[in-house]
Amino acid sequence: MEEKIIFSTAYDKEEIQSFAEANYDRELTDIELNRMSDYIWDDDNVSWARMELMARAIEAVKNTKDNQWKLVDDDYLAKQSNNEQNITKTS
Repeated sequence: MEEKIIFSTAYDKEEIQSFAEANYDRELTDIELNRMSDYIWDDDNVSWARMELMARAIEAVKNTKDNQWKLVDDDYLAKQSNNEQNITKTS
């Protein structure tokens, strides 16, 4: 069974190049872009930041005070209901 991606911190090439040019005055070369995929896992601080991001996201979504997630939850439940209705119609 294929794993569903729930939360992604992926950056596409355009986003990286735009950020590099805006903050470092030039786009990255192809070799520099290639190095980034290894760097993300080789640097302990970066790996830890990724885990910290996940922890903060978990804490945030568990927080249900003030109905802050009501619109998101309602949208999700409506989509789930629509999916179930579509499955029933095609069966």
